[in-house]
Amino acid sequence: MTLPPLFLYGTLRDPDILAAVLGRTVAEHDLVAATAPDCAAVYFPGQLYPALVRRLGGAAHGLLLASATKGDLMALDAFEGDEYRRGPVRVKTATGPVAAEGYWPTVAVASSAADWTLDRWMREHKSQVLLRETELARAARLGTGRR
Repeated sequence: MTLPPLFLYGTLRDPDILAAVLGRTVAEHDLVAATAPDCAAVYFPGQLYPALVRRLGGAAHGLLLASATKGDLMALDAFEGDEYRRGPVRVKTATGPVAAEGYWPTVAVASSAADWTLDRWMREHKSQVLLRETELARAARLGTGRR
């Protein structure tokens, strides 16, 4: 059974965070630029990380990870914890539309919430949270932690 590609729209687009969660570095050729039309990455309520929401006319930019293994998905699911669920999302790539999965919030998040960008997160917050996220990701891979 082939696993669907995974749309990464938030902190998992950062190579350091993704490597920490998966316990390995993902090759650049395994990540493809993608956009989820009629969606947006907005701030998760009270947090520094984003939530994917439906927003008519919006476009959530991200990366498509096509090479995820079952073990990767288990680690990613554990890392995202109870705040997210993996579900279908249609994305566009340079080669056309793709049916993928992405992490959707399990709580209501307003589509009018403030937009979240990776550039801003990297500039303003990455250094503050990298150690904490790395430790949490390691615990999640080991099955002992939550986001």
